[in-house]
Amino acid sequence: DPDSVNINTRLQSINQSLNKELFEENLSDGLKALTNGNGNAAVEFLGKATALNPSDEQARSALTEARELQRRQNVERLIAAGQQALKNSKWPLARDAFQEALDYEPSSELAQRGLAQAKEQIAREEQLRQLLLEAETFERNGEFEKALIILREGRQVADPAGAVSQKIALLEGILEEQSSPQKVTILSDGNTHI
Repeated sequence: DPDSVNINTRLQSINQSLNKELFEENLSDGLKALTNGNGNAAVEFLGKATALNPSDEQARSALTEARELQRRQNVERLIAAGQQALKNSKWPLARDAFQEALDYEPSSELAQRGLAQAKEQIAREEQLRQLLLEAETFERNGEFEKALIILREGRQVADPAGAVSQKIALLEGILEEQSSPQKVTILSDGNTHI
């Protein structure tokens, strides 16, 4: 009976009661989450409460506060992740975490310093990689002394994994072997003129 005024009135009354209950439940859960310092949950519950009753000043004010808490917690989480990545020498992960933290809070000095450090390490690794490629080219061509010069320069740039030191030791061994006189005995087979 879609035209029944009585049914429509009752339905509106039930919807208003349900919305009020849902609003109060979400507001209560959101305020608890805010008090407990859980920014994500607070934003979720208070967002629902505000959607149900946009004119409620308490819900809107609490939602603003929850969003600020969530932002601060995200910054702290990202900075901690960036610092852990630096500690583990995972420079691109560190760079990304610090950059995201700066997206939330551009004035964060911790994130700025971490980002600079990560970028510096990434640049050093790239420079070291280029030097190793150049040294390998000289080595393939038998120009071991030139390869050693390049690698010694690379060791000054950065050598966290010791790859350059190992390569230098290998090439120094080759050069030492090459510079030592080798005794050679030539036996004629009677058919070859020497």
